[in-house]
Amino acid sequence: MISLFPHKKKKKAPAFKKQKMKAYRPYRMRGREVFWLIPLALVIGFGSVIGFFAGEEIRHSKFQSEYFSEMASKITFKKEAGTDPDFYVPETGPYNQRLGYSYLPFFIKVLQEEGYDVTHQMRASNEYKKLIHEGIYPIYRPKATAGLLIKARGKTKLYRACFPSHVFPDFDSIPPLLIDTLLFIENRELLRPGKTTRNPVIEWDRFAYAAFGQALKYFVPSVNLGGGSTLATQIEKFRFSPDGQTGSPIEKLRQIISGSLRVYIDGPDTRAARHKIILDYLNNTPLSARSGFGEINSLGDGLWVWFGRRLKEVKVGLNLPESDPASLRRKAKIYREVLGLILAQRRPTYYLHQHRDALEKLINRMLYTLRDQHVVSYALFKEMQGTKLHFLSHAPPFQQMAFLDHKASNAMRRHLLSMLGLHDLYELDRLDLIATSTLDAKAQRKVS
Repeated sequence: MISLFPHKKKKKAPAFKKQKMKAYRPYRMRGREVFWLIPLALVIGFGSVIGFFAGEEIRHSKFQSEYFSEMASKITFKKEAGTDPDFYVPETGPYNQRLGYSYLPFFIKVLQEEGYDVTHQMRASNEYKKLIHEGIYPIYRPKATAGLLIKARGKTKLYRACFPSHVFPDFDSIPPLLIDTLLFIENRELLRPGKTTRNPVIEWDRFAYAAFGQALKYFVPSVNLGGGSTLATQIEKFRFSPDGQTGSPIEKLRQIISGSLRVYIDGPDTRAARHKIILDYLNNTPLSARSGFGEINSLGDGLWVWFGRRLKEVKVGLNLPESDPASLRRKAKIYREVLGLILAQRRPTYYLHQHRDALEKLINRMLYTLRDQHVVSYALFKEMQGTKLHFLSHAPPFQQMAFLDHKASNAMRRHLLSMLGLHDLYELDRLDLIATSTLDAKAQRKVS
């Protein structure tokens, strides 16, 4: 049969066409090629899982809440008869030293030499001792105020010293404007809505930024990216760190861990603890010292000593309406004093003693930011442009609460001063100490 279409030899495809056709064919991996990708896939998968859980932990602190609350629940104290030779006494920390806790062994020794006996002493749990040996601060509930109390026979008060003298009694008594200002400057995430278990001691973004800044300092010493301290770690610092300072990265870590244990001491829910952090900060923040008063360790004492302003006036003034010109002027004056002390806490001696003009400039710069972020109203901002701080020339006299005549109470204080081996009445009045006298208060009043 003859074909009508004569057979033609097929031409070979050019090499580039073959390569093009080959590129569209499905690629089959060989066993060895697949094998080395398995570890990579596992690493990516494992990293994704870790990243997910790390993100969840940063937002909600679920693991931290369970871990720290479980550990804190094992820290207990029990009063028992006799002395406890293993009781740990914190040697450092301004709070421990000011209230006399650091000097307990010395006080016990000199009193025993005077013929006194230790009838009872607190026993701490093994968990408390274990944490101390691991370098954690002593975990207990610090007092907002303390001072010398002398009682007569029958428990009648004879003398009372209380430091700090001016404090907010509870969170609800703090004006909202003061809370908003403090949090904007120092710790913006503290009261943000979220999980009830969130750890308020650390803000991870600020912490990472501060850690990067510390690392960068090794190469560029002049760089200062700021600190990553929250209100909680600042409280740990000025209460329990040596000299109230963060001397090293290890000290910062101690502040974070100790603060975390303290906020979870009542369980995983930290909502009440967050309120207490604000209250404790305002009631214990150090604001230098002044002749005639001594150390200033609260916003309330600072307002009284530097400006002669009582907390009652502050609470009323910061809640005044801004529609009335007279109320607005009063509010602006009080708010400037409050804002000045919040900012001065960073360098209290520098701003409150040496360079008050620098503090005025810092306040003015901060006011623009507070206005732009709607922390203060435009009306309050505008009114404050014409105000300045008016410092008292001298600190107001310290008011002692003597329930008998001063002569009798001073005699008792000097007797205690001699027995305890202290330098002056200033130190004695700041001890967390209750002394009971044999004096009959009723008989003394009749005589006097």
